[in-house]
Amino acid sequence: MGLGKKLAKICSALVLPGVLAPVFAAAAPQVVSVTELQKALILYHSISRLDVDFKQTKTLKDMDLKLDSDGHLTLLLPHRVEWKILKPSPLDVELEKDKITIHTSQGKQVFSQAENPSAKDREGFQTLLTWLKLDAAEISAKYNVTRTDARTYRFESKNPAEQMLKSLQMKLSPAGHVSELYFDEVSGDEVKIVFSKPKVVYKKAQ
Repeated sequence: MGLGKKLAKICSALVLPGVLAPVFAAAAPQVVSVTELQKALILYHSISRLDVDFKQTKTLKDMDLKLDSDGHLTLLLPHRVEWKILKPSPLDVELEKDKITIHTSQGKQVFSQAENPSAKDREGFQTLLTWLKLDAAEISAKYNVTRTDARTYRFESKNPAEQMLKSLQMKLSPAGHVSELYFDEVSGDEVKIVFSKPKVVYKKAQ
């Protein structure tokens, strides 16, 4: 299996990481600027650690099959993300700067953005890093961003040759952390992730 396909599978397992989202509101979408998106994600600039449980449902369109999994996400900002699928099959994915390490029952695999020989593979890797870090500037550079209600945002790729995510919808909780993600993958498959029980550690005042 090529690295590009592996990255696509990682993104599917993680999030990034899409679903055709259900309709949250009937209001017309409003274009969101980089500044507005940065304000919406401001929580992620004020914390040093976030721990949250998640439930993920992946729908395989061609097979009309739904796959459910439970797990835990840890953000150690600004450079480390730990994504653990606990059920049904354990899978640990660690992201630190430009390196991804995957732990399974078969062993460990390490991927580095710098070592990717293919431009498409490097682009796919960068897309994954962008979403895991929730970098507003990078997201706005790659996606057209609109807001469908006070806390729901939709992202559509600006690149017609996008390899992984066609579009994504993100819902924020009143506290400002991501509570739901819906991914619409280029393959036609869909992913929904619901986060719960967040525990936040704020940065120490300088």
